[in-house]
Amino acid sequence: MARSTNHQHQVISWVTVDFDGCVAPDQCVPEAHGDITDIAKCSCGAVQKTNINRQYREIGPWEETAPAREE
Repeated sequence: MARSTNHQHQVISWVTVDFDGCVAPDQCVPEAHGDITDIAKCSCGAVQKTNINRQYREIGPWEETAPAREE
């Protein structure tokens, strides 16, 4: 599904999982590593991961999710 260029992501749901690695390699924040990762989902289907450790945050980019494949 194509999105207009002026789409602003709006979080409709999120889940918290254990830390599993850097989510923003170009702007890595090592202090944010080691605790949890929040995964936010937009109404358009894109997801964004944020690592959180105490007061530190590492915010990854919004990423399109691949459509589910039928088998």
